[in-house]
Amino acid sequence: MKKVLISIICICSLLMLTACGKNNLEGTWYYFDGSAIRNNMYYKFNDDKTGEYVFIGGKNSFIYETKDGKVTLNYIGGNNSSEYEYKIENDTLTIKDSLGSDIVYKKSK
Repeated sequence: MKKVLISIICICSLLMLTACGKNNLEGTWYYFDGSAIRNNMYYKFNDDKTGEYVFIGGKNSFIYETKDGKVTLNYIGGNNSSEYEYKIENDTLTIKDSLGSDIVYKKSK
């Protein structure tokens, strides 16, 4: 009985550690202006740490990293990068922009 209990504890611990390593930003997040989701403005985060930011009139591809509640976007073809604080609650991504304002995105279903 003791061996079974220890095995169950080890498996649960392993599963929890694996889940912590998953990137919760993965997917497509559409800009939410407070009243409607805007399909022409979104962030797409791929599981291979690449992504794109699509906005009215353009698109920027990037490579990203996450650490300590921040995401860093290194834009491809440019010498610039951006770092943002973010949080995810349910299907809502909130990014704090460079002026300290919260920008809200909703995850596509």
